[in-house]
Amino acid sequence: MSNLKVTQNIADMCLECGLCMDACAFLPKVCDNPKVLAEEMLAGRYVAKTEVPYLCNMCSKCATVCPESLDIGNMIQEIRIQFFAEDLPLPGNIKYVKNQQKFVSSEQFFLAKPAPSGNTKRMFFPGCHLAGYSAELVDAAWRWLNQHDQDCGLLLTCCGAPSYDTGDKETYEKIVAQVKDAMASFRAEKLITACSNCTVHFRDFTDVSTVSIYEVMDENWDNPARDAGNWVMHDPCKSRTFPEMQQAVRSLLAKAGCQVQEPADSGADAKCCGMGGLVAYTDADWACKLAKERADELGGDLVTYCASCRQAMRPYDRYGLHVLDLLFTADLDDAKKAEAHGAADAKKSQLKTRELLSN
Repeated sequence: MSNLKVTQNIADMCLECGLCMDACAFLPKVCDNPKVLAEEMLAGRYVAKTEVPYLCNMCSKCATVCPESLDIGNMIQEIRIQFFAEDLPLPGNIKYVKNQQKFVSSEQFFLAKPAPSGNTKRMFFPGCHLAGYSAELVDAAWRWLNQHDQDCGLLLTCCGAPSYDTGDKETYEKIVAQVKDAMASFRAEKLITACSNCTVHFRDFTDVSTVSIYEVMDENWDNPARDAGNWVMHDPCKSRTFPEMQQAVRSLLAKAGCQVQEPADSGADAKCCGMGGLVAYTDADWACKLAKERADELGGDLVTYCASCRQAMRPYDRYGLHVLDLLFTADLDDAKKAEAHGAADAKKSQLKTRELLSN
C-alpha cells in the first residue's frame, strides 16, 4: 500500500539478522522476523490480526541494535494510523483511550497561569500521568519553580501522546494545537516537562521547545541533602535519547542524598516497563507479564521519573518512588509502599491537581 512507506522500507531493508528478535519481547510473539511482519502488514493482514499492531510497546529498543537503525515502532505507528484511516474496529479496550483523552484535554482539567514575574518565558508542563499519580508532587514542583524561576508559568493539560499512540492523528493534532495556542497566548517560548513521553512527543512531532524539570532542578537545587536510602534506577524507555535528562536525574538524586544503583538495560539501553504503546489496553495480561519481568530484573526499590513506570511495577512487590517523591515527600517509607492507582483514583488525583494549582 503506497501510504505505508515506513512499512515498505522495513520490508526492503530488513537483513533478517535476528538482533532485534533477541532485544524485543513483542517481535518473537508475533512474527519470525520484522521483514515477514512488514510483508504481512503490506498485504493488509492487519485487518484479520487487529491486535498485532497494538501489542508493540513502541519503545524503539529494536532500533538501538539494528544494523540499519530500523525502528519497528515507526512501522507499527504507521499501521495504527491506517486503522483509523480505514475505520477498523479497535482491539481490546483501545477505544477507551479516547474517553480519557477527552477529559485530560478538556476545560475540566486544563489550566494555564502566567509566570510570577508577569513575563512568561517558560511554562511548567507536568502532564496528565504525573498529575494522576500525585497532585501533591505536581504542586510541590510548581511551588519550587515559583521560587527559582520567576519567568515560569504553568500549563496543565495533555501532550496528546495517547491519541498519537492510538493512531488518532486528528485528535492528537487538536491537542497539540491547544498546547501551542496556550503558549502563544502567554508568549512562552519553552515548556518545562516532567514526563519523558511528553518530551519525546514534543521534540519529535512538533516544533515546541522543551527542557526537563530535572535539568532545571539540577542546576538550581539548594535543598539540604538527607539520608534518602538506596534505590535502583529505572530509566523510562522514552528517555533513551535524552542523555542530558538521564544525567540530570542522577545528579539531582545524589544532591538529595540518594544512593543509586544502575541495573542492566539503563541509560541508552533503557527498557520499557511493559506499559508503553498502550499495550495494556489490548492485552493486560501481556503488559503485566512484561512489567513483572522488568520489576524482577531491577531487584530492589526502584526510582524512576515516569509515573506510569512506577505504577506499572508496583503490583509485583517492587516498592518504588518517582524522583519527585525523593525530593519533596517527607515519609519515604510510606510513600514507596503506596499501591498503584486505578483509573478512577488517577482521575481524582488529576482533578485535585487542578484544584491545588488554581490557588
